[in-house]
Amino acid sequence: MFRKVVILAGLFAVTSPLPALAFKDGNFIRHCRAPNGLTGSMERVFEENVGDVLSGFHAYTSMNGQNGRWLIQYNVPKMIQLPRILRKFLFYHECAHARFNTSSEALADCEGARAMKRDIGLSSTRIARIAEHYEQYNREFPPLGCGL
Repeated sequence: MFRKVVILAGLFAVTSPLPALAFKDGNFIRHCRAPNGLTGSMERVFEENVGDVLSGFHAYTSMNGQNGRWLIQYNVPKMIQLPRILRKFLFYHECAHARFNTSSEALADCEGARAMKRDIGLSSTRIARIAEHYEQYNREFPPLGCGL
């Protein structure tokens, strides 16, 4: 079954069948690639925009136990409330969960931040914006020992 979704003035606009194979926020478009959880072969990660069904999470990454494929789901009602830099960071963070097959938030934060730094840059101002957001969840950013 294929669905088409367009959400709030192009934010997270997806016009291809869902789940999609790209994260899009305005002109920022990225593809997450991660090893298949069963075969280890590198594959594009499926991404899906959903409503507020993720138990309060902004986004959630999970692996399909049947085929090993990864899926990132974005909680659109929560994501649209975030500054663009946070939305971009959450793409890298969620992709890191799949790339490293980890449930560790600290590892996903660190590896996501490293990938973001390599890809689009991560200035001290951007780090401060992300850290400010994380403070409300009593989480340190960047994680201790990350070496950003």
